[in-house]
Amino acid sequence: IYSPDEIAEKVEHLINEPQEFHPQIEALTLATMAYDEEKFDKVLNTTILQMGLEAAMRKVIFPYLDKLGMLWVSGSVIAAQEHFMTQLLRQKLIVAIDGQIPHYTGDSLTYVLFLPNGEWHELGLLFLHYLLKSRNHRVIYLGPSVPLQDVLQVGESLNPNAFYTVLTTNPNG
Repeated sequence: IYSPDEIAEKVEHLINEPQEFHPQIEALTLATMAYDEEKFDKVLNTTILQMGLEAAMRKVIFPYLDKLGMLWVSGSVIAAQEHFMTQLLRQKLIVAIDGQIPHYTGDSLTYVLFLPNGEWHELGLLFLHYLLKSRNHRVIYLGPSVPLQDVLQVGESLNPNAFYTVLTTNPNG
């Protein structure tokens, strides 16, 4: 948790920091604040076409999410705006994942991806799903808020090479 002074400092840093993709980040931010799906899609689709999904996520989307997170913490963005853009990004990632046709080889590994109980922020995990599948790995995607006991049962059944999760909130227990 940040103090009000730390929040103000981070917001000021985000606003004043020169960024290579500042116009795209700013356009996505404005579209989010206005609930403008058409503009959001146009900016996002153009960015993805120009850079590819992986570079767009790393260079534009993640910095945009950082900025939006600080705006949310500072009270400049409300939860509905965050949910609006999250669903738009989630849709894009799911379509991209679905478009990957892996060619499994002897080097392909099996990964189980999940978010623990009470964790719902899945954009990072969906991006990881895309990355792994695009690199010809098997992915068992369990999704958000999965009880740990269920994850353990999957592990016993499938014996995967690795488990991945993402934590954006403080876990209980």
